[in-house]
Amino acid sequence: MLERVKDNVMSDRLVGLTPFNIYRKQLAGIEENKIAASFKDTRSHLVPERVTDFVYNTEKRHSFQWSSVHACVPELKQQGILLLYHEPSSQTDVPEADKLVTLCVSNHTALQSARRNQHVLGIDGKHGLQDDGACLTTCVTQHRDGFGCPTAFSIINRENTDSILLTLKAIIENVPCDSAKCTHDFTYLGIPDQRGYRRKTICAAPNPYKPLVMIDKHEPSANACQRLGLQYVLCWFHIVKAMMEKLKALNLSLVQSYQVILGFKIVARSSHHETAVALWELFIQVAKYL
Repeated sequence: MLERVKDNVMSDRLVGLTPFNIYRKQLAGIEENKIAASFKDTRSHLVPERVTDFVYNTEKRHSFQWSSVHACVPELKQQGILLLYHEPSSQTDVPEADKLVTLCVSNHTALQSARRNQHVLGIDGKHGLQDDGACLTTCVTQHRDGFGCPTAFSIINRENTDSILLTLKAIIENVPCDSAKCTHDFTYLGIPDQRGYRRKTICAAPNPYKPLVMIDKHEPSANACQRLGLQYVLCWFHIVKAMMEKLKALNLSLVQSYQVILGFKIVARSSHHETAVALWELFIQVAKYL
């Protein structure tokens, strides 16, 4: 489902429309003989059952009181591992960013690791880990030996551009410098209307942390990176998936598609140009046997 479609559905819900009336509203302006064709695009035009499911799941997720999370905040703040706690505004006519609940945590060791292994930061969200449907967002850097090192974890009530931006910004503002003589002092700043706290490490601003962010095929993640001036790239799984979709559109057979994907991975994963050329020539020699 497209993000704009989700926003339109929830806007209609806020003015009191039932899920079925929201579905009927989609029909306005569509000629009767074109309705069937229009609803083949399931990301833009939703059948009644899908509207109902989306409204139910979204309202259930947003109705969570977050009382357990709120109770943990003072202790997390005292320990210094709270990077951000953002409560929603009680007002209704506020921007989407002010309606979010976000809790982001990390520690000094994880943040120092991000500075030392700062070339790539992987970010991904997982839903359905508990009954209220909140999203657990995990941020990981790659150690020079190849394994992943956790950087921060964030719990958010809705995964969108604003919530992902809040998480990334909380990390950027707290990755310390790499000087052994620095004490890496930090302070907590209050969010307006007493809606939470954000931590800010003093030495982070003069030494900006700007990694290449690895994301999944998720438009809000890309939008958040763009707004923060960060470069981003798709993870291998989604790169290959996008290539397979393109090759399928070109009517290549499955065997031909696998040959192209294999050749691409051999070359793209090479660390040096000379290695890529040598492996490509070897691949050409054996490709006919695949």
